[in-house]
Amino acid sequence: MEKIIKIEGMSCQHCSARVTKALEALGLKCEIDLAKGEAKVTGESIDDKTVKDAIEDLGFIVK
Repeated sequence: MEKIIKIEGMSCQHCSARVTKALEALGLKCEIDLAKGEAKVTGESIDDKTVKDAIEDLGFIVK
């Protein structure tokens, strides 16, 4: 399964690394596109609330 998640507030490689680390801790693969402000998340099952909470716990906004 694959989803595109719009994320507001990421502005640098450090931001994208934090989001990637948080999502990989959930067992997901993640590719960040800073220019578009989105993450492409891939995994066998993706729980939207868990992913949103993991990202927002870092201080970013999921749109």
